[in-house]
Amino acid sequence: MEKIKILIFDKNKLYKDAISYMLKDKRKIKSVFSISQYEHVISVLEKFYPDMVLINSLKMGTKELENLVKAIKTINKKISIFVLQNDKKTLNKNTDRYVDLIIPTSKDYNYLYAMIKKYVNKNVEETIKEISVNYKFQNLTDREMDVIKLISKGMSNKKISAELLISERTVKNHVSSILKKLSVNDRTQALIKSLRMGIVDLD
Repeated sequence: MEKIKILIFDKNKLYKDAISYMLKDKRKIKSVFSISQYEHVISVLEKFYPDMVLINSLKMGTKELENLVKAIKTINKKISIFVLQNDKKTLNKNTDRYVDLIIPTSKDYNYLYAMIKKYVNKNVEETIKEISVNYKFQNLTDREMDVIKLISKGMSNKKISAELLISERTVKNHVSSILKKLSVNDRTQALIKSLRMGIVDLD
């Protein structure tokens, strides 16, 4: 699949720009357009032609979110809509049928990108809903992400300790947490699963 274009709608400009910056720095993403004004959504959709719209619903009301997703689907029925939320009441039944994937705002940017990357690389028969199920266990912290990335470089706990300026005991704790969250028994299995999930790349 070709690289995709993403439109981000977020009333909180700092959060919006942070996501935009993170996505622009990754492969598989062609371009990112960020807006924070509701009234600009339609005009941007018609000019930017995004493949996906990422909506942060944190400061949106239920009806406002419903109107937004309906308007988006009216313009382009094939567009994918991802919604970041921390309150399930924001999405009612009318809204939920238009949304392809719900991402908890508690997840970090690495999780968000992994979901988008999986969407870009998905097989034709794999749906967005199935992707959500496959990634339900991916809740690594930023520090755990640092550790698994260094593990992918073949580093021992001692070398990781020196690289991150933390104790070996702390590294061991992070490794144990990673194994538990990924439901694997050892570092090798964790690395294999992380590669398959797109958490790390062997460049």
